[in-house]
Amino acid sequence: VYGELICKVNFNTLVDQGVIVSPRLRLIQSDANLDESRELDVNIKTMKEIVNKADSGSDTPKILFCTQGTKAIGDILDSKFIQWAFDRGYNVLSIDSKNQGYINGETGISKGKFLTQLNKLGADPSAKLIVMHYSMLGEGIDVKSFTAISFLRKSMGDIFATQSIGRVIRSSPGKTHGDVIVVQHSSDTDNVRSLICDIVRSLIESGVPPESFLNEEDGRAKEDDHVLYTASKDC
Repeated sequence: VYGELICKVNFNTLVDQGVIVSPRLRLIQSDANLDESRELDVNIKTMKEIVNKADSGSDTPKILFCTQGTKAIGDILDSKFIQWAFDRGYNVLSIDSKNQGYINGETGISKGKFLTQLNKLGADPSAKLIVMHYSMLGEGIDVKSFTAISFLRKSMGDIFATQSIGRVIRSSPGKTHGDVIVVQHSSDTDNVRSLICDIVRSLIESGVPPESFLNEEDGRAKEDDHVLYTASKDC
């Protein structure tokens, strides 16, 4: 009815006005081998690495994980990862069409109740969060305080990448940027390059200047973090 483009606002204008923060694209190296390990084992290893990394840089991380599907979520919920996360002070939540809502051990939660509790924890500056999902728009997840988003799935369209990244760059008190985390396992260099290209392309097409998410930041760089200039050129 209204055409493909209703309104276009410059990215830097939104950042300057405090509506959003800049995304920060980060690559974390992992020694997991996808050819020799189960998907569940790799997912758990990946999530632990990201949580440990987040704990070293923030008092109250709120991390959103994009999983491969409903089965992946169910397998993680049945694994020892959940207790591991509880022991580190995290609230663990998930929602998808098959498993429904999950909050800290309670299963079968309705979407309305799930979103109410998610928003409550999201607004709590002292609450550490791990949230797993498969289709974010369908699940209604919209928490401004997410500090990071990580992709366990290794393929997605540009629109999904843009929508996903949009969930972590919403402005909230004390938030200076939103981490967009990609984990490179020892056996999936090509898949990661493709994923990074999807992310970079979606950001650029959305008007995000490359220098805002590819520049290395003084005082933040770690030995195992990599600024993704090479990948962006390959795209």
